Amino acid sequence: MSSIRMVLANLGSLAVSFGVPIFVKLFSGGHYSGTASQTGWFLTMILYGIAGALVLVFCFSQSVERIHMPSDTEASVKVSDLFHQLKVNQPLRTLAIFFIITFGLMSIVNSVGAYYMTYNAHNAGLMQWYNLLGTLPAFITVPLTPWLNRKIGTQALMQGSLFVTVIGFLIMFLVPATNITWTFIGRTIEAAGITLSTGFQWALVPQTITYGEWKTGKRENGIVNAIVGFFFKFGMALGGVVPGYVLAAFGFVANHSQTAHSLFGIRMVTTIIPIIVTVLAMIIFAFYHLTDEKVEEMNAEIAARNQEN
Repeated sequence: MSSIRMVLANLGSLAVSFGVPIFVKLFSGGHYSGTASQTGWFLTMILYGIAGALVLVFCFSQSVERIHMPSDTEASVKVSDLFHQLKVNQPLRTLAIFFIITFGLMSIVNSVGAYYMTYNAHNAGLMQWYNLLGTLPAFITVPLTPWLNRKIGTQALMQGSLFVTVIGFLIMFLVPATNITWTFIGRTIEAAGITLSTGFQWALVPQTITYGEWKTGKRENGIVNAIVGFFFKFGMALGGVVPGYVLAAFGFVANHSQTAHSLFGIRMVTTIIPIIVTVLAMIIFAFYHLTDEKVEEMNAEIAARNQEN
């Protein structure tokens, strides 16, 4: 179910990453960057804003609450359970920090692509293809996730996918951005690693819910998902801030010829910083100790406990 969810999520991401450059150039007479593209960006954001609002309204209208908690159980769930889950649920704490890092990584990578292709590669016209390669591998990696998880296990799958991500960024760092072939190869490899790891991490959230139920006797799906939701949004916000500060520190000025120093700043935030963040994610995930086998044992204990009650 998580794999299906992530395939469709990446389809939505593809509609944005590949579609936005096309619409911007369409609405601005072929321009993607600079002052000549301002109208194109404005109209494109209006178009996507309306489309997004309509999709959200449709989703809301089709959502039906089918499972209702007994009133006594509902009354026992409190806001303070948010903090209690974080206190007692070690796998949840690890996964929450991991979400901050991985979604921060995604936010950094997605925000600097336009700068990298415009100023380092000197080819803003290829932006939609750069974006396409950032999403396209997901349609191969995500459907394979359940099979890979069964074959090699949770730790090996996650660490392997993050290692692949590092290799992709390393290729992009070692070759000049003007070498479009190898830049796109590196982009495809790092995107394959990112989409595999970020898609798989959502499948681990139910494991932390089961652990929380095994530990506390309460199955607090909504609370755990709220915690994870907060941390991944925090990661996206944090990742969105980082490129601006780094580029400013290197003297980047938009819509002007860049110095060698500012070009290196763009290159660093596109490759070196993501490598550091990915390695940090590998270290953090090493502390996640739940496996499918352990979760099955917990489920059996929970079922036996419920029968006794």
